[in-house]
Formats: sequence, structure tokens, C-alpha cells
Amino acid sequence: MEKKGWLQGLFDYLNKHYLNQWIILVMEVLLMTVCSVVVCAGFVEITRDTLTWWGLGELCAVSTGVSLFGSLLLRSYRDPVRYAREATWLRMSGVILLKSLCVGWVLGGELTPRVVWVLVAVDFMFTVVCVAGVRLGMLVFYNFLCRLFRKENARVLVYGEGSKSVALEVRLRESTHYQVVGFLVPGNGKKRGM
Repeated sequence: MEKKGWLQGLFDYLNKHYLNQWIILVMEVLLMTVCSVVVCAGFVEITRDTLTWWGLGELCAVSTGVSLFGSLLLRSYRDPVRYAREATWLRMSGVILLKSLCVGWVLGGELTPRVVWVLVAVDFMFTVVCVAGVRLGMLVFYNFLCRLFRKENARVLVYGEGSKSVALEVRLRESTHYQVVGFLVPGNGKKRGM
């Protein structure tokens, strides 16, 4: 019973705040920094190059700073996963590309030039996969909690019968929060159930 109480509290918090955008920002910036460190450590080990502690500190500082600046500038953190569109993923990819290029620029003096460009490409790809995976994981976890604790969905009546109303009905049908019960068609005073 205690476990369900803890999960219920977490669900209530997420339902009210849905992982506040600032939490998403901090989580993604830290994840981007960790991805850069992991990729750099892997490349240093594989190529047998050396990286000083100063270089590692620069890597962490630049990765964190550029990720934070880019996320704030492009507002990639503002859309929760549920409402993310192509533009959100493009902005996020832009932030990650900017971060990877700056990390490559900082490590240009520490590693050989050929290794730096490969590191930039691998860092970009690895970070995109990790950030997308975390965002999708957040969505799956949130949907799991919704199904576990939400007893009843909000019943919705869609106004209109045009293509926009049908598109809205399709979108709401996929949602775990709403249940479309019918359409209200203007002009003829009739209600049509589904």
C-alpha cells in the first residue's frame, strides 16, 4: 500500500506540473554534458591520445555552458514530450550540434585534428539518441502513471464537422486524458454520437 501511495503522489505531482520545463532543461543540459564526457573518454581510450585534467574541465564547462545557452536561446526545453513537434526536435538537434562543434573547437588543441572531427560527429549522434531516448522514456513513464491512476478520462464534445474537427477527434482519441463522445454540428441543432 505504501508503494502505491508513493506512486500516487508522484502521479499527482506530474499530473499537475508535468515535469516542469526547468526540470527538463536541467536534465537535458546535464545529459548533454555527460554524453560529451563519455564520447571524449571513449575516443581518448581508443586513439591512445592523452587528455589533461584541464582539458576535461574545459570540455565539461563548454559543454554545459553551450548546452544551457543554446537551450535557452532556441527554447528547446519548452515543449514537453507530449506536445513536441518537428520544430522542437530540430531546435534540440541545433543545440546539440552547436554543443558538439564547440566541444570539438575546445579539444582541437588537445587531440589530433582528424580525431576531433570524428569526435564531433559521434558526439552529435550519441547525444541526439540519448536526449531523444530520455524524452521518450519520460513520455512512456508518464503515460504508464496515467493509465495506472487515472480512473476516468474527461469527456469531450467536438464542435463542427469539418476536417479540423475530424483531425481534433483523431488526436484526442490517441490521448490518455480525453474521451470524445460525439460531435456538435452547427446550424441544424442535432447532436451526433460516436
